[in-house]
Amino acid sequence: MIIRVMLVTAELHWESSGFATALPLLLQALALARQHHLQAMASETILHLAFTQLMLGVPEQALGVLHEAMEPILAHGAVIDKGRALLLAARCQMAMAGTRSNGQRHAALGLAVQSLGEAAAYFSMLDCKERLRDVHYLQARLHHTLGQTPQRNKCAMLFRLLDQELQAPGAAVAMRL
Repeated sequence: MIIRVMLVTAELHWESSGFATALPLLLQALALARQHHLQAMASETILHLAFTQLMLGVPEQALGVLHEAMEPILAHGAVIDKGRALLLAARCQMAMAGTRSNGQRHAALGLAVQSLGEAAAYFSMLDCKERLRDVHYLQARLHHTLGQTPQRNKCAMLFRLLDQELQAPGAAVAMRL
């Protein structure tokens, strides 16, 4: 219960754009989860920690931290957590691709497209339309960057359909885990 409260408090810090102030809280939650051998809570805390690091502009560290939690989440996590982890990994890969040379950049973006495809599969199992809308938006942007016009158009159409269906402005893709 205490760890859950810490995670929700960290999310409140995110809402006020206080990502740096969320770090000590998340590290304390991670230590507490590990101390009591709570693997699921530790994995969720690591997701929060990786998201915070991504928002602070250190995607390399975020992806490194995320890889620590990826295996337990994909093996034993809930379907929503699997999708969230893959979406976060794709966002980290996208952020890191901007600093690479052209050939490495295309490979990193291709890996991000693959991660987004897997995340979309998990979110569609749950019929989680808001998350699917975010995934399709990012896929369309990646396909546009890679020059893959037919795939871009397909993802853009799926995004538009979901956006019209939901008709409610969601949180910005960058501000949500």
